[in-house]
Parts: sequence; structure tokens; C-alpha cells
Amino acid sequence: MNSLLSEKQYDIAVIGAGIAGSYCADRLQAADLQVCIIDKSRGTGGRASSKRLFNGNAPAHTHASAHANAGTPSSCELGAPFFHLEDQQLAASVNRWLAAGVIAPWPAADQENQRAFTGTPTMSALTRHLIQYCDFFGSEKISIIERDSSGWRLLNDSYQCRIQAKRLIITAPAAQSAILLSGSVAPEAWLLDAHRASLVCAPQWATVISPSLDLVLSQAQIDALQALPAVVECRAGPIARIICDSQKPQRNSFQTRWVLQADQDWSRRMIDADNQWISEQLIQVFTHWLNEQQDYRFESADFSCLPAHRWRLGRHHSNADSASPLDYRWCEALGLAIAADWLGEGSVYAAMQSADNLVKAILASE
Repeated sequence: MNSLLSEKQYDIAVIGAGIAGSYCADRLQAADLQVCIIDKSRGTGGRASSKRLFNGNAPAHTHASAHANAGTPSSCELGAPFFHLEDQQLAASVNRWLAAGVIAPWPAADQENQRAFTGTPTMSALTRHLIQYCDFFGSEKISIIERDSSGWRLLNDSYQCRIQAKRLIITAPAAQSAILLSGSVAPEAWLLDAHRASLVCAPQWATVISPSLDLVLSQAQIDALQALPAVVECRAGPIARIICDSQKPQRNSFQTRWVLQADQDWSRRMIDADNQWISEQLIQVFTHWLNEQQDYRFESADFSCLPAHRWRLGRHHSNADSASPLDYRWCEALGLAIAADWLGEGSVYAAMQSADNLVKAILASE
């Protein structure tokens, strides 16, 4: 029985439809290469994916006007809510995305001389835009990669070949990349880099909260909430960062909601805790912080939330111990490559840079 997702032998297969994988797929497809992209999740984005919400049964409103929008779909980003343009390497790409309307500046999140951008109307709009001309296969977990005389075979847990391609790019988190590399002919140094990076990858809990549906707020209270900073780096206690998700461009202006991203050390200690309990702890800390910022007193019960989301592979740190100074890996002889944030500084922009540098190396070898 044929188990292939496609009868094509692609020029390049990309494992992982996050920022790095989607960027590679877009630029290589634009160079007239036949590209497919595979992800174990149903959609695209990875840690920059968007969580869908509904006003009627999820936290999402501030005052009476929100009731008129009950049932209206909205979304939030729990992992990577925005990115900074750290230098000019990707300025041309950013300008293309701005022109396409899939990102927008978010000045409230600017830092120092770095402009902030977020996807519009969601962060995952960017990755969907990038893969629009590629064959995308979601809900497909690739567990084994094998090289043969014609290229690469991508197999699932049942040892069924799902995709065949001449060349392969891996953009998965370090721990998942290490598993794929361990049973392959990849250079041993690559496996060591992935293993080192996986050891310092930190988990992170995150949740989204908003005022409860039955909470009646005065206009003065509404004004006080709306005057809060859009992004707050707490760096103390269980919460590492507070993001007012509803302040982002092209979001539902009738909703006020915050994404609470937990401290990494705290997340590691609480890795196996109940997700509803995690949300309750984060709400308590948020409420205490909120009451210090303005004159009105709020209680934890004034806010509703979704059960917290656990990113087991939440944040990669700089892979400074790597033997290679490059932020990508490319072996032309094997037709095998890696692009990922964990090969750089661990940020969204690092993932983009890694992918951009890899694409340039691959096209230079054509």
C-alpha cells in the first residue's frame, strides 16, 4: 500500500512550519525549486502560532460593547507575539511582508533602536503567507529520515515513507532535531550541537486572561486598564512578561486581554503542575501587579482565563558552545541542512536570520 503524501519527488523538503521553515520554503520556492513543508501540528507558525478564541466562551472583553460581539472569533499569541528588526539583513523581507499586509509595526513594543513588528491579523498570518505556494502537509509527524541514492525519505512512526525529496532542511526545535539526526548519516557535530542546545532549552507556561464577563467597569476603570503599557518585562516572580495582546494592530478593539508568559525557572519547577492551577497562580501575580499600577483595586476573581499552555520547548538560548560560528548547517554532499533559532540567539529574528543565511548558501551551490 502506497503511504506517500505525494507522488512527487520534491527538490527540497522542509520539516517544521515555524518561522525558520516557512521562510526557507518561501525563498526557495521563489527560486523555482519544488518545495514541500511538513509539520506535526495542524497549522503553521510553531511558537509563533495563534490560539483561536471566542468571546462567548473564552476570556475576551472589557465592557458592555463586548457583549454585542459574543461569539465573534478572535485569537492571541502565547509564544512569540512579535519580533524586533535587529539589523538591516532582513529589511527587504520585512518591507515585502508590510506591503502584503501580513505584518504591521507595533511601536508600543519597540526597544532601543529596534522596531517591533507583529503579524496581522495574527502572527500565523505571516507563516501562512510564506508557504502559500508550497505543498503543506500538517498533522504529519516525521520520526525517521533516511538517505538513499535519490535523496531523502521521510518516514513516520510506523516506518511508512511519507515524503521523498532530493534535499532536506530540518527546522525543528533542538530536542526534536537531535532525534531526527541521531539515526541518520548527518555529521556527528550537528547532533552534538542539537543535543547541547536541547539541554539549555527552557520550558514556559503561558495563559491569556481578560476581565470576567460579569464584571462591570466604570469608564474610569476602563481608561486605567487601557493606559497600561503594552509590553512589560517583569523579570521577577512567576511572571516574566505581560503583553496586552488586544493592543496589537488589527486586533479586536472591543476586547482587552493580556498574555502572561511565566518565568522560565518557575516554569521548569512547575512543569508537571495542573494547567488550570498555573493560570490561577499567574492571575494572582498579575492582579497584584495591576493594583500597583493604578488607583483601582481588582481581585483575582475579576478575571477569567483559559487553562495555561505549556511550551515544553519554550525558549532556546544562544548556542555559544557550538564548534561552528555559523547560524545554519548545510552539507551539500548530503543535501542536508538545518535552520533554527537555536543555532543563533534563540529569538524569532534569529530564526529568520538562520533561514536567510541558509537559503543564500543553498542557492549559491545551485
